[in-house]
Amino acid sequence: MALSVVLAVAVWDAADWRAYRDERAGVAEFDGGLNRHEAEARAFECCLSEWLCQNFQTNEPGHCSECGVVESDSDRLLPYGDAINGHTWLHSECWPAWYAHRRHAAIAALKAVDDLFKDEGVVLR
Repeated sequence: MALSVVLAVAVWDAADWRAYRDERAGVAEFDGGLNRHEAEARAFECCLSEWLCQNFQTNEPGHCSECGVVESDSDRLLPYGDAINGHTWLHSECWPAWYAHRRHAAIAALKAVDDLFKDEGVVLR
């Protein structure tokens, strides 16, 4: 697998994640009309998304970040990301596996940060 860099944009502690989750759950419940359980599940998804943004993974162009295969004329790589955080270069067919690995890493990281996330019934997609 290709060597890659993880950029840590911000370092949030357990209190930061708890505040963010509570704020997102409150918005989903009171403004979005979701019941508490649905609002908390939505808030956890927001936390996952935020963690992925704060810990964006980049790699140099020329090889796939997921499978490590070098780009060729018949096997092009696509940039995923943005100009600010950089790009992860992937084959289009490698993106689902790469995203699943990143999502799993986000879930593990959040569960390691705070007990609040330990009992979340999240689906690994």
